[in-house]
Amino acid sequence: MPPLRQQCLWLTVCKLFGLYNLSYALLLKTRGETKTGHRSLKNRSEIEIMASILRSATKDWEYKTTIMTNAMVSHSQLIRYLAIAVERRLVTYSEATGLYRITDDGLMYLDKYEQLLRLLPTIPEFSEINRSEELQQEV
Repeated sequence: MPPLRQQCLWLTVCKLFGLYNLSYALLLKTRGETKTGHRSLKNRSEIEIMASILRSATKDWEYKTTIMTNAMVSHSQLIRYLAIAVERRLVTYSEATGLYRITDDGLMYLDKYEQLLRLLPTIPEFSEINRSEELQQEV
């Protein structure tokens, strides 16, 4: 279990944005990086997907396709997460232009997300755990 301070920050983020169904285990599971140093996109948690979408709309008003490409999400994921983001007021939608932009609440979400990433430890891949156990048994 993470220290109490980390748990409180996690609960604050979830309560603040009404994202109660997000799993702490999923966040920890997907924090690993690939051998090239890039984050693995396989099995991203809901929090990570939302953060990617919000990051894609931080500079200016953006089209759905731009957000989808930059966040590396499918069209169905984009539609679902944008609906949640608009409902929770993390992004605003301009009906006149059909563009999206992040709000102050969305920026706060990203800030809290970055704090979580700094606080929580990276969990190694299962294969790495098995290999380290094998090496310890050999010694």
